[in-house]
Amino acid sequence: MKQSINRNILWSELFVSAIEKLGVKHACISPGSRNTPLTVAFQHSKKIKSFIHVDERSSGFFALGLANKTNKPVVIVTTSGTATAELYPAIIEAYQQRVPLIICTADRPPYLLNTGANQTINQVDIYHNHIHKYYSADLPEINSKAFNHLFSITKSAFSESINYSRPVHINFPFEKPFEPSTETDKIDKRFLKRTKDKFKNISIALYNKKLRTSDVIFILKHIGNSKRRIILVGPIKVNNKETKLLFRFAKKTDSLILADGLSGLRFTKFNPKNLICNHASFLRSEDMRKKSDPDLIIQIGSAPTSNSVLEFFANSKAVKVIINKFGELKDPSRTTDKIIAAEFSELFEILNKKTDKELKIQTDKNWFGKYLEVDNQSEELKRNNFINSLFPFEGSIINEVINLVPDSANIMISNSLPVRDLDSFASSSNKNIDVFSNRGASGIDGIISTASGIKAADKNPTFLIIGDLAFYHDITGLLALKKYSLPLTIILLNNSGGGIFELLPIAKEKIDFRNYFKTPLGIDFGDITKAFNGNYTNIKSWNDLSKEIKKAVKRKSFSVLEVKIDSQKTLQVRKNIWDKVKQTSELLINEN
Repeated sequence: MKQSINRNILWSELFVSAIEKLGVKHACISPGSRNTPLTVAFQHSKKIKSFIHVDERSSGFFALGLANKTNKPVVIVTTSGTATAELYPAIIEAYQQRVPLIICTADRPPYLLNTGANQTINQVDIYHNHIHKYYSADLPEINSKAFNHLFSITKSAFSESINYSRPVHINFPFEKPFEPSTETDKIDKRFLKRTKDKFKNISIALYNKKLRTSDVIFILKHIGNSKRRIILVGPIKVNNKETKLLFRFAKKTDSLILADGLSGLRFTKFNPKNLICNHASFLRSEDMRKKSDPDLIIQIGSAPTSNSVLEFFANSKAVKVIINKFGELKDPSRTTDKIIAAEFSELFEILNKKTDKELKIQTDKNWFGKYLEVDNQSEELKRNNFINSLFPFEGSIINEVINLVPDSANIMISNSLPVRDLDSFASSSNKNIDVFSNRGASGIDGIISTASGIKAADKNPTFLIIGDLAFYHDITGLLALKKYSLPLTIILLNNSGGGIFELLPIAKEKIDFRNYFKTPLGIDFGDITKAFNGNYTNIKSWNDLSKEIKKAVKRKSFSVLEVKIDSQKTLQVRKNIWDKVKQTSELLINEN
């Protein structure tokens, strides 16, 4: 017996049933005509939750947030034409940050390319420079060969995305008609059932990189040959088990842990005494960098956030080892001696089991103690300056937010000044806080949407610390917060434009700095917030901040807490702290 079907709808339903089986839980879809078959198939799915975004750029970053929080591939669906290009910023960030996405772009039939057909552009491998793999689904056909091709690319796309933690792109050309009620073919029912069963029973093998024995021997040798050891932890996501392994290894080997603000290691319940949080400030001193130089640096995670730490790494005479799963060079200075392709936790677990005889430890106790003393003194100077500086200073606001948020909260940190202030000024906390930031390409676009995706994936309170320019860049991202009732708390640090430029040499030049670099916006963020049914408060004191954060956590809709900042005054606060830390660190490091 034959059954009437629409080939585009069947094609899309087979694809969706397969990725359901593979474990996809979320999809972000933007409306369009050409992607109707995919949209309908996702709408019918009972296992995949779809989020609908009018703005494709917002959709891409929302998916990025979802995938980053869940560690699972998220599907993005768009129509043809320039809609596909709107996804590119989020795809670049996902590629650089190693976040798994499956981008599904609908397309016109290939024979319409270069014919003047409306809304037709060349979408073949359009994301070439920032995609792990490209696939063409080809025009749907009703035969075994075509179904096998769709099955093969679906399996491969998911496997490559999850195993290599990167975006993949599938281009789906469709010919009209797209609507499920419009029949295009008749298909044998038994053949149809066999085909559907095949897609519903799809499976993949997970990639498992084996740690090489020679790498273990290399690390053992250099631990034994060193007396001054540093574990430099850049931006990285670590779970509790991995954190414990890292801290245990550091203790066993008498190593200092220099924890980047985005590493998350500053915000755990463990807080070992050898955890260093103020190195981005005291390593601004060239004298400190030279006289505290270690013998061995083991770097995990991405390259550090702050320039002072990058300079420290670049100029260090230590043996430098980078450990990451894919063996990537996370070192702009290109001075690394060895890259180990492995999960750091796997290596540290092996090393933690080594006996004292196998893992020979000699430590320069004087160096170790002075490093800790410099960090402690820097912490005290920082806190005293926070207390003495008038409200508001961005560094103290970030610390106050960390103190006020509940345990297990998520905090998204915007690029530009906020992420640098986090790294320079955030103290350790005994709360388990997940920290996120788009540091792959470090853009200020899509920040609100990314934070919204994180919140959509997790019931725990979620906070975003963002500047006024980044907020402006992603105003359309507020729509998802309204539409899906996501109670994200946004702390808006409004310093009237690009405050980060005031830290650069260009600020001292005799030019029109204000209009060409700082670019103040002069817009009312309260009105914008209220237009999207959000809650808005102008924060004028520490008491306001504390009170409003507590209120925001209890709300069922999003909140914007705006802090208006004089960037010239806070620039001076930064410089005062850095100068005092520099002087103190140099006095301590030069003591006999």
